[in-house]
Amino acid sequence: MIPVILGILIALFVNNYVEEQNQEKYLQKVMSSITVEFKENVSELETNMAAHIAFIDLLDDRVDEEDLSLGDLLNETNGIELVSIKNTTAQTLLNSNIHLTDFTQVSPLVDIQEGKTHLMAIHRELIRFIYSNLDATDTAKKYILRSVLNDIIHSEENLLEAHRQFLGSVKE
Repeated sequence: MIPVILGILIALFVNNYVEEQNQEKYLQKVMSSITVEFKENVSELETNMAAHIAFIDLLDDRVDEEDLSLGDLLNETNGIELVSIKNTTAQTLLNSNIHLTDFTQVSPLVDIQEGKTHLMAIHRELIRFIYSNLDATDTAKKYILRSVLNDIIHSEENLLEAHRQFLGSVKE
């Protein structure tokens, strides 16, 4: 009887060990994939923020030009590019295997998801505003555009910080 019980305990121990090893390998692959996605996001955020700041500077320089419409201004600068935040792998981890990570890694992932949702909402408002005011030449509309772009930049800064926080917590 003791050999049978001992055999079962050894089998359970081996099974648990193999399962832990598989979970660790899975987590390493997921973290590696998230790291690649987030490094791309950081680069895109930095590029877009610089472009948005340059657009605001141009807008500030030309805000008083009464014959310059928002559409003309956007055409001069090839429009406003909106960042696309990639977090497919992170979302998969959060939805199915969140228990494999610790809080210091999960918290920035949640912040990034919330920041992405918020940024997408501002993007929708920006697009709606631009399309309904392409011909507008008045200063007030230009300042509204500037204000919305400042909100976008602020949201991008928050997302950038959350990405950097996550990347700083991952062991490479």
